[in-house]
Amino acid sequence: MIRKGHHNGSSYWYCKTCNRYSSGRKKPSQEAIFNRYSQGTFTIKELSQEFNISASTVKRILRNYTVTKVAHTPGKVVVQMDTTYWGRNFGLVLFMDAATHHILHHFFIRGKERIEDYKQGLAYLKHLGWEVAGVVADGLSGLKNSLIQTPYQYCQFHQAQRIRQLLTLKPRMLAAQELQRIVSRLTQSNRSEFAHLLEDWRERWDDFLKEKTYEENGVNFHYTHRRLRAAYRSLKEHLDQLFTYQDFPLGVMPNTNNAVESFNSWLKRKLQLHPGLSPARREFLISNLIMAYNPRSRKGTWTLVGVFLTLRWTSAG
Repeated sequence: MIRKGHHNGSSYWYCKTCNRYSSGRKKPSQEAIFNRYSQGTFTIKELSQEFNISASTVKRILRNYTVTKVAHTPGKVVVQMDTTYWGRNFGLVLFMDAATHHILHHFFIRGKERIEDYKQGLAYLKHLGWEVAGVVADGLSGLKNSLIQTPYQYCQFHQAQRIRQLLTLKPRMLAAQELQRIVSRLTQSNRSEFAHLLEDWRERWDDFLKEKTYEENGVNFHYTHRRLRAAYRSLKEHLDQLFTYQDFPLGVMPNTNNAVESFNSWLKRKLQLHPGLSPARREFLISNLIMAYNPRSRKGTWTLVGVFLTLRWTSAG
């Protein structure tokens, strides 16, 4: 071996026997590079500087590396379902364990989410041996009717967001202000209490809700307070599904889909660091990130509490 100068802070050596050059430094493992990438917020350039390798080498490693999927033992589970999008025609359907926040199943779709997508995913989980005791979702039209045999919790946060969309943050009408105050008590109420509040409100404002605005011909009309009526109708239609979680032991079924939404935000922040990916590379990267996802690193003690509650629930069932 003879010394052949320096490059990138390392000494290079030449072997006369095999006619090869070597820096003598230990090459970083593919696993170390991917773990650094998946668990941090590093760009390709930052990773290349940290591991002292070229950006093209980092891209090649990330493109070719395949994460070993962690096996989950099937059992009784409450599933949180959601679909997130990158653009209009690239979506990701997710099925999460409500207790551990592990992703149990995922697949990609082209176009809008459909009821069949969720039914297909739940059927796949059952095929794997999971006993789906309940689902939490954000209220895709017709979903509750397709899950008659499965307890269904409509995300309370999405319900509150729908009311805010119809009434605005600061409504001017007194009736809208009162309805908004009732909605603000959604997470602290039970089914009977909330239904009583809603019925009292309707009786008090019934005549106001029936006010009509006629067109010039004096025959055709529309209801004057359409958005207020739509807000009340939304609450009334979802009333039975807003409190399903209270039929389960404390902590087993969440009342919102916030865990999935949080995961979606985490995943999108990762993808934002790598614009311009082709659909195929994007799918590959997303799948690896999902398989490498570690809820404990983000949820900590809460994940352990969820596991404990689930063990008590499943053993009791």
